[in-house]
Amino acid sequence: MKKLSLQEINDIKFAQEQVRNFAKIQRKALTDVEVETLPGVILGHKNIPVNSVGCYVPGGKYPMVASAHMSIVTAGGPV
Repeated sequence: MKKLSLQEINDIKFAQEQVRNFAKIQRKALTDVEVETLPGVILGHKNIPVNSVGCYVPGGKYPMVASAHMSIVTAGGPV
């Protein structure tokens, strides 16, 4: 972070806020689903919060900053 200009830091903060705002909207669209397709056959999915997550951010010569934004910002707490 010490090598970044103020503009670059502001750009990163802007990108994170955009990702965070979209995640809030997206989260509202995720609802639990359960349907009985045949007698006794119940299919569905349920969103269950977890206490911790692991996020992989590709590094190397050209780190993928957007990957960090989309993985870490959205996992950092309630959105």
